[in-house]
Amino acid sequence: MLDDWRRRGPVSAPREDLTTARTPLGRSALNCSIFYTDVAGFSAPCRTEADRQLVRTRMYEIVAGAFEDSGVSWTACYHEDRGDGVLVIVPPEVPTRAVADPLLVLLAAELRRHNGQAGEAVRIRLRAALHVGPVTADAEGLNADAIIHTARLLDAPPLRDALAASDADLAFMASGHVFDTVLKNDRGLVDPRMFTPVRFQVKESQISAWMYVSGPRTARHAIEPAAPPGDRPGAHFHEEVHVEGDLVLGSKVIDRRRPPVGSALSTNRTPIPRSAQSHTEFDEAQ
Repeated sequence: MLDDWRRRGPVSAPREDLTTARTPLGRSALNCSIFYTDVAGFSAPCRTEADRQLVRTRMYEIVAGAFEDSGVSWTACYHEDRGDGVLVIVPPEVPTRAVADPLLVLLAAELRRHNGQAGEAVRIRLRAALHVGPVTADAEGLNADAIIHTARLLDAPPLRDALAASDADLAFMASGHVFDTVLKNDRGLVDPRMFTPVRFQVKESQISAWMYVSGPRTARHAIEPAAPPGDRPGAHFHEEVHVEGDLVLGSKVIDRRRPPVGSALSTNRTPIPRSAQSHTEFDEAQ
């Protein structure tokens, strides 16, 4: 499907425009696409130095591979290592659409493939941001308000919260300009209806942007072992519990060392206080 779609043309520019940077960044400001990534939880205690090195290596392989598979030459781009992420400046000849579609789809797919085989310590859950604007190079590196804006998109509280509250592999933020001019009317592999408008403040800036989360929107919750209920049989409810009078809805763990409690649960009419929270023990009435 991707090959056929690429033959029809993911961008309006000829393919040679995507693979060759004909205009190197210089002292005059050039309008460039800016793609910025960050690995969530890179310094988490569960990661060793060897884990972090593997995460960095795979992050670069995945991001660079997504660029190349989208028809955007990785070697033609300027990239700066940021420890737990990478800043990528795409040559001005490359249309911004190529840095969004199909790149986002390919990036999410490769992250999902990696995480499906990786242990928790080497999972890669990525935040990414895309903006476009004038970029100037000097003797020390790059200078641009557009880079600062992209960094604020990457560090946006809604983006961090969305990834932390989900089990997604990729959380992406597009600037309002990129969404309005590139993504809103996109007819490729990226569905603009999957984006959510957000507004937030970073330092002195009020920013409007569009957020996309690729993967499950709910976080995984491991059920903790239930505490011994004593001498009486019992059922234990974990995680989120809803109480409606005598009815209790939640994730139930039955103590298999005790007699079945189904009949006790079905006949017990003792009300359960509405203050019941994350762990409720429902014992058989005496």
